[in-house]
Amino acid sequence: MADIRGNEIGKLRQDMFYQSFFRLYEIVVTLYNQGFVDSGIYESYVATIRMFCGTEPFEEYWRRNRQTFQKEFSDFVDRQLDDVKQKSGTDND
Repeated sequence: MADIRGNEIGKLRQDMFYQSFFRLYEIVVTLYNQGFVDSGIYESYVATIRMFCGTEPFEEYWRRNRQTFQKEFSDFVDRQLDDVKQKSGTDND
């Protein structure tokens, strides 16, 4: 078994957090689009995604892993990222 240390453990924890974060949000967005989630709950999830959008760890994880999610959800997150960047006047690409 590989010896994982320091920054590698932090990176692994961060990736595990974002994997869980995005999977949960993918489910909420999908269920909302199918009419199973209240708009108030959906909007709170969108606000949280947008809060994370401006952070480098969020964007770095997303660039590496967006293809592992449903296309509709990937497009949704991309729109959120683009909108937040446009409103803040930054582009981290």
